Amino acid sequence: FDLYFDEGFSKLSDSLTETEFRNILQYVSNNIHCGHTAIQPSKKYNKYIDTARLNLFPLSLKVWPDSMAVIASLDRKDSVLRRGTVIISINGISTHQFTDTFFHYVISDGNSINGKYQALSSRGSFGTLYKNVLGLPKTFDITYIDRSGNEKHTQLPVFTPIRDTSTVRPPREQTVPRNQPRENFVNA
Repeated sequence: FDLYFDEGFSKLSDSLTETEFRNILQYVSNNIHCGHTAIQPSKKYNKYIDTARLNLFPLSLKVWPDSMAVIASLDRKDSVLRRGTVIISINGISTHQFTDTFFHYVISDGNSINGKYQALSSRGSFGTLYKNVLGLPKTFDITYIDRSGNEKHTQLPVFTPIRDTSTVRPPREQTVPRNQPRENFVNA
């Protein structure tokens, strides 16, 4: 254990963001191999992240040892990378390279890796790890298998959430009182 604690300690500096600090703690905690240990964001960070419109990894993926498949896309109009599309690589990084990197940050009991694959496949977890560990580029070069079994390439932009306007009520139209002439009434 000393090796992992020493490695984590050497990465600490006085100018870390909460996410950077949490990544170091997750790396160290993962090597304890206790599935009951969890590194959670602070309440303040959770409040912030709940309303912040930060860029996001655009796909939810199911991850297996040898492949990944699209579960969902944040781009509802994406007609290429639909549910079930097999992903070979993202920005030249294969499934094996992703799991080799991300498994250092996913806590599980003992040396069990099944739980780690399940954790990576939970909605948004892969994208969160991508963002926190590798950083988000503006675009993603995706190599995938199309419906005919052919290897294809596409580019996907980072997802930028917009303000949800579905809950904003449009301004009410004002009506002209019956006894007032129309030209004297001004809509505010």
